[in-house]
Amino acid sequence: MIVLSVILIVLFLLNFILYYFNLKKNNSSINLNELKAFKLLWSCFLYPIPLINSSLLGFLFTENLSYFGDNYLWFIVLGMIFIIFGFKLRSLASKIRESDINKGIKLSTKGIYKVLRHPTYLAGFLLFLGITFCLDSLVSVLFIPVLILIIELRSSIEEKYVLIREFKTKYVSYMEKTPFRLFPNPYNYILGLIAIIVIYIGIVEFFF
Repeated sequence: MIVLSVILIVLFLLNFILYYFNLKKNNSSINLNELKAFKLLWSCFLYPIPLINSSLLGFLFTENLSYFGDNYLWFIVLGMIFIIFGFKLRSLASKIRESDINKGIKLSTKGIYKVLRHPTYLAGFLLFLGITFCLDSLVSVLFIPVLILIIELRSSIEEKYVLIREFKTKYVSYMEKTPFRLFPNPYNYILGLIAIIVIYIGIVEFFF
């Protein structure tokens, strides 16, 4: 299943690269159907990775190793917290967008959008993180730093090639008022602390 996980990761990265070049070449107009297709493939390639590499399937696939070992139950609880927060954040963002669309407002800048410019991407990351912890997926834990980088790059690319093109100085002004794309203070420090703990557990688990 590690091979299948690697294939999904490669497809995920390829989808991101194609998404970038698709936005870059469309200088005048953006095809919304293409954007939706890329986002759908993003989810299809990303979220199965923790499942197919879960240590819970170790009885079927011996290569599916446990990352958290004896600490697994603690990370199930932490994973569930991340999943709840992920769904809550996505729900808040969706309600604000739906309300703004009904009012004829194209650019959402209130509520959670006052704090984060891309709350749905953070919600997606929290869901992936939570699923990874709950399923104890070694490959997914190792992939998390890459995923953070890709999400940061993707949101930056969308701002440059989609949002600034569409909203111009209005979006630039919004960027100045809302400086955080994904991780606002103090939550970035909390995630950093969790990352240090996860790395420490991995070192202890595999080397001692």
